[in-house]
Amino acid sequence: MIGLIGYNFCGDVNALDPSPTGITNIQRTKISSGVVNHFNLSSNGSMDFDDTIPASWDFSTIINAGFNGNLNGGSLAEIGSQITAVRVKRREKGAFEWITLYETVINTVDDLSFSYIDRLNINFKEYEYAFVPVMESVEGNYITNDVVSNFKGIYICDANTIYKFKYGVAYNSNDRVQQVGVFTPFGRRMPVVVSNGLLNYETGNISGKIINKSFEKTGKIDRNAIQQEKTALLDYLTNKEPKIIKDWNGNAWLVYITGNPSVTYSNEYGMGIMDVSADWTEIGSMNSKSDLYYANMIPTED
Repeated sequence: MIGLIGYNFCGDVNALDPSPTGITNIQRTKISSGVVNHFNLSSNGSMDFDDTIPASWDFSTIINAGFNGNLNGGSLAEIGSQITAVRVKRREKGAFEWITLYETVINTVDDLSFSYIDRLNINFKEYEYAFVPVMESVEGNYITNDVVSNFKGIYICDANTIYKFKYGVAYNSNDRVQQVGVFTPFGRRMPVVVSNGLLNYETGNISGKIINKSFEKTGKIDRNAIQQEKTALLDYLTNKEPKIIKDWNGNAWLVYITGNPSVTYSNEYGMGIMDVSADWTEIGSMNSKSDLYYANMIPTED
């Protein structure tokens, strides 16, 4: 073959084609000045030319845009058809074990667009979150991102619902419960102390003032809204489901509301403002996947 200024003169069908040029690190491709029905870009420079429009992706495909009412050229539709579920996982930075916070079934590509709010995070913690595609129970590569948890206030929540106490919040006092027996045998000056059980948990009380959500902006008391919020909060506290109490100091307890939540009305506001108080008992550890799973805070123990 004779080459001159990038052309060959062998007389074949590609005699006037430019010589192939090797370009690396391509960051941008522009299509203009024409009507384009399909655009396919491949990393395989040695394949034979064929005017057949590619029907699907292969290992070498970089872009495959059919311009069917959109400008999509990525592999989302191709890969999405193979994904059966997506999991959102989290672990404390530096830890080894992941906790699955959320899992959703993928039936169409549109199902890959979703949002999830992590209500189980603890203040001052640095977490590593992972987006994990699943294909027939087999997990794909983890797409991760680091997030530092930073919030203000005191909250009572579960995996789906959260309430923030803004005014007049108090813990009163917490007790650390243990099982210790004290016996006074006949003839002994000192008692016998026996501790055979493993019980070691906390109990406490949380209370806060109920104010309508618009109060911070308007400075006005909405008695009707306060009544609705009181009823919703009491229903939530008595739904017989585990809760998480957490605050901006980094405290967090996995609890069950025990006793009877009580309401104390403020006479100086014509009983329009009230305090709600509830006793709680710790039922598990915030660091235990097993405890979180059995408390219905996460979807799986795996």
